[in-house]
Amino acid sequence: MITLKFDLSKQDAELLPPNPILYGRIGDKQSPEVEIHLTQNGTVIDLTGHTLQFEGMTASGARIIDSGGISATAAQLREGTFRYSFSERSFSSTGPFRLAHFSIVRGTVRRSTNDFSLQVLGTVDMTAPEAESILTEYNELVRKLQEEFDRATQDLTRQVNDLVQEPAWDRLREIQTQLEDIERQVEALDFDQIVTDKMKEIDQMVDRRLRDIEEKINDIDPVTLTEVNQELGSLILGKPIVHNQEMTFVGKVPASVVENPHRVVFGNSSLSVLPNPGQNARSEEFSQTDYRKLNGSDDEFVTVVGHRSNEAFVSFQWNILEEIRRRYPYWFTGIEREDVAILRGMFQKVTLEIECYGTPRLRLAHWSGAQWVADPFIASNEQVLTLTKEGSLTTSPSPETGIRIDGTAAFALLGDTTVNNHQIGVGKTSLQVELAVSLPDLYQRLNA
Repeated sequence: MITLKFDLSKQDAELLPPNPILYGRIGDKQSPEVEIHLTQNGTVIDLTGHTLQFEGMTASGARIIDSGGISATAAQLREGTFRYSFSERSFSSTGPFRLAHFSIVRGTVRRSTNDFSLQVLGTVDMTAPEAESILTEYNELVRKLQEEFDRATQDLTRQVNDLVQEPAWDRLREIQTQLEDIERQVEALDFDQIVTDKMKEIDQMVDRRLRDIEEKINDIDPVTLTEVNQELGSLILGKPIVHNQEMTFVGKVPASVVENPHRVVFGNSSLSVLPNPGQNARSEEFSQTDYRKLNGSDDEFVTVVGHRSNEAFVSFQWNILEEIRRRYPYWFTGIEREDVAILRGMFQKVTLEIECYGTPRLRLAHWSGAQWVADPFIASNEQVLTLTKEGSLTTSPSPETGIRIDGTAAFALLGDTTVNNHQIGVGKTSLQVELAVSLPDLYQRLNA
């Protein structure tokens, strides 16, 4: 089993042995299990009562936030140890993960580890025996280095404990000599040369594989190529292409829809008189600092306070049509009524994800086109939750959680009026829009 070691202070990373590079392959359904050891300033921390999860971003930009692969016994948690198995979704895109790390949350306190390397390889590259040999050698080298580091640390600790019982200066000179020997051994490991040699081997292996692929392509029977072209044409003409579009508040400037068409307002109001999307009564727009917090760059939350008479609310107003039109203008005519029809024809579902907390409860509501419809309360007690809301298109002109007739969707977080001075906190927020684009249907709509 692969072992990863982190110090949550992030200042003592150089005192720990380097972590191995983790590898996976597209389509892997059974990933290797890793064991994680956490310390704080060199001291083991008790993880009992903490929420643990893996977070990262694939090479294609998909965010992975997963606690389902976490496992640990009570004894392991007390020792700052747990295990994690990567989900199949983690190996969906070729290339290196960005910001791969583990987060530890208790109450409103969130901590995280340093980043580690996670590479997802394509199926062709990993079929080469040379590649497996190279990766095995590298990870074996890292494992041996970790063992040497642990052994040296244990020896040094034992020697320091013996120091108080033996002549101090003689013992100190012996320790100094041993430390110098360890330093020479470490210096003898030329990591730059090791990496250079391995990268050269990988380059040579890739060149060989590319030449093999080119030869196989040249050897393909023309009849086979004709069949492939026919199947590709059938796919394009007969089946829709599914496209997922993530919408955030990156680049948002308050009181402007030029840089980003979406908008967030907050205030205090009861559900029955909560402002409709687009209205400014009893509400105030988020500031530039607040919008940055919604993008999750600071791991901070925007806090709104409510009272017994009026509950705190945060209203998210998503202009789905405008963002899709900006990214894919050639799909649309420029006439809003026609463009809404085109978008609704491609629309499959929306998925809202919000990191939030409430004191003690909070609930999520959506705008149906005529009124706000609230879900039941969810207990939070200041624990950070990730709320997910999915909606699909219906035959109604104002689907509950789909795209309304003006091409927008709206959701709201509401506080608990049973508690005076209650709070809701909002962090990282995004909206995933799934579209199914059929080329013949799109052509017919544009030429109707």
